[in-house]
Amino acid sequence: MMEQYQDLWTEVSRTYHVHEETLLYTKKCLELSSTPSSEMSIEEARDYALNFNLTVNGYVSYQGQETDIVIPTADNQAGVPVTVYCPACRPPSPPVLVYFHGGSLIMGSRRTHENSLKIISGRSGAIIISVEYRLLPCPENPMAPFTDAVEVTEWVLKYRDAVGGTSKSAVGVGGDSAGGQIACCVVNNVTGIDFQVLIYPVTDFACHLPSFQEFRDIPAYNTEAFERRLNITNTPVPDAATNPKMNPSAKKDLTMTPPTLVISAQLDPLRDSCWAYTQRLTSAGVKVQHVMVEAVPHGFFALPGIFKTKSEEAFSHVVNFLRLVYYFRIAGQAK
Repeated sequence: MMEQYQDLWTEVSRTYHVHEETLLYTKKCLELSSTPSSEMSIEEARDYALNFNLTVNGYVSYQGQETDIVIPTADNQAGVPVTVYCPACRPPSPPVLVYFHGGSLIMGSRRTHENSLKIISGRSGAIIISVEYRLLPCPENPMAPFTDAVEVTEWVLKYRDAVGGTSKSAVGVGGDSAGGQIACCVVNNVTGIDFQVLIYPVTDFACHLPSFQEFRDIPAYNTEAFERRLNITNTPVPDAATNPKMNPSAKKDLTMTPPTLVISAQLDPLRDSCWAYTQRLTSAGVKVQHVMVEAVPHGFFALPGIFKTKSEEAFSHVVNFLRLVYYFRIAGQAK
């Protein structure tokens, strides 16, 4: 049944195992769109991403309160919409995770990632704030996603009790792919953050590491797609490569980075840059845990409807990390 999709991964499968859920993902991508992503307009790509995620993920119930609020910001007069997931079963002073969805900075939304965040919040007891930052291109501010993220994080740090936390709650940031890039850059520019969760984050714009060559044209997110994305998001920012507000690796001193969880995907062009960033954090003395989920491509984290076992693997690591954040936060305050 899956042989025709296995054929699309023939070159990769000579070196790596390709999980059956990866083949199912390939099948669904081909079934739900006849247009290659390289030929889609930005609006078409946004519609496709939303429809794809909603179609394959279905509905996940959540035991707790889901509240939509708008956080006031100086740069965006309309404010930034967020969804607050506050689990019914949570510890006193639960950790608060400000989460930025992936989507290459040009697509994705709170809705594309809601199931993954519901699952993690419910199991960990953590409050998760899913941020609807402005997407690119944004003519009035080519740094809009990063500006929104900084302002939302600063607001949460100041008003953590307003979202269900307390003054004792640890506040961290996290995200997948471009959302991980945003989280890193928030940490680069905001003090007082207690932890970060990075899911196959964009940590640099250079494409020289081996994984970029290995996965240049695979039938999933590949190097060619990453390069097209950089052309859209980075061209309006002349100093993008050297600006730590946009490029995580432009930050030279990482010693003040909080404890970090990094999850990478084995069949991902970003895999080696995730590992390189982890090594930089380790060299800077940062407490960091790195986990590579094998046999899956970039994007699996937001698709629990397809990657049933592999997303679960990642969720378990995030849940355990958030529980440790709570334990060490409370233990430290008790001393």
